[in-house]
Amino acid sequence: MPWNAPKKYFDLYAPDALPGPKETEVRWREVPADQTPLSPERHRQTVAAYYAAISFMDAQLGLLLDELDRSERWKDTIVVFMGDHGYHLGTRG
Repeated sequence: MPWNAPKKYFDLYAPDALPGPKETEVRWREVPADQTPLSPERHRQTVAAYYAAISFMDAQLGLLLDELDRSERWKDTIVVFMGDHGYHLGTRG
């Protein structure tokens, strides 16, 4: 998965400092046949990258909201922020 964020956001989250997956037994009926569970090390790296991407997105949203404040555009602007369920981060193996 390409996690796109500047390095400074990846530097915020040391994979070694994050906990490993909570669930060690994979519920295979829920996992596609072409996927295998991540090792604890790879899981921590994935979670760190996910956190970096979220932090980067949060910073960009902050820039947008700050600019709306600065330019006094709130009276004719509506911001709609949507997201999906995100990644399970190990809860499905």
